[in-house]
Amino acid sequence: MAGQRTETLRIGADGSWMRWPSGGLSRYLDGLLHAMASARDPNEELIVYYNSARGASAFDEGVQERFARMPNRTLWNQLRLPVSLRKDRCDVYLAGAFVMPLAARIPCVTVIHDCTVFRDRAAKPGREGRYWRMWTRAAARRAAHIITVSSFVKRDCETLLGVDGARISVIHPGVAPAFAPPSDPERDRIRTTIADRYGIPSAFILHVGSDRHKGAAVAVEATRRLNSDGRSIGLVHCGPHASPGRVDALVTNLGRVDDAALVDLYRAASAVCVSSTQEGFGLPVLEALACGTPVVTTRTGGIPEAGGDAVVYSRDNGAESFAAAMASVLDSAPEEATARRTRGIEWAATFTWDRAARATLDVLRTVART
Repeated sequence: MAGQRTETLRIGADGSWMRWPSGGLSRYLDGLLHAMASARDPNEELIVYYNSARGASAFDEGVQERFARMPNRTLWNQLRLPVSLRKDRCDVYLAGAFVMPLAARIPCVTVIHDCTVFRDRAAKPGREGRYWRMWTRAAARRAAHIITVSSFVKRDCETLLGVDGARISVIHPGVAPAFAPPSDPERDRIRTTIADRYGIPSAFILHVGSDRHKGAAVAVEATRRLNSDGRSIGLVHCGPHASPGRVDALVTNLGRVDDAALVDLYRAASAVCVSSTQEGFGLPVLEALACGTPVVTTRTGGIPEAGGDAVVYSRDNGAESFAAAMASVLDSAPEEATARRTRGIEWAATFTWDRAARATLDVLRTVART
């Protein structure tokens, strides 16, 4: 048991993506590492490493932070990081973003968020795809243990990467407290503010993510179908690779937005459309539900683990099916909409970063003892 330890356990963790604008992966590491800092035992030390120049501290005084910027990710992970781990006398290392240092002399636990680069090579073409495939395979072979964000990703690791299931623990992500439902008056105020800030309709559907597999084209076509059927509703799309600007009278691309703006968009949206063709878990599903906003999605990948029975599932990934599912949400009677909102908030509340952190710490303790 963790409580029986008397010696100090020094845990190293990669926090680099916390300081890079990367959307879901940034929020994952921020939520997990801060919860681990709070949930660790008194005799456990947490040291967070960043591939970045020195910046403002992200943690309180109880967590050590190490800054070392290298322009090449491989050199940082495979050369700079092992030196730092030895210097700090770490006992175990958490690679929260797939890639682990192969030269590390301590056991490493790797988090694999999805196997999209193996399922759909066009999702990340060229050098970027080769980078993720190479280092994900390496981590799958060498890690002392693997954490996956869903049972779906665990099965992918077993079938696509040949990992023994006994080496894998499934730990679902959590939802940050900032993703919380507003009151009705506050929601109205946010909608007005959002409409003025971005020049968009006060009634809109939100789509998050700009990678190819996120299915933005389906969300656009489904929204067009809704309007051709007589509804008046826009589509707002945000994601790191989307060029900001008004596409037409119905569709607006916001590009990358910060977390505060994303929370407001979730709260203001009439519905959130998650039309991904590949998804390891689907953090936007939980975030939207936590904000009290209905979600329309499909049973793709790990999404059912994120959405449970709190979301509305499209029959398939086609625009016609999505339009029909979104129409059923938009046309819901008030009592049905209220019940759906309550169910979504309650469901999302079961996914906490404290739970995820405690389960992750248990894995790290076990690995460090073996």
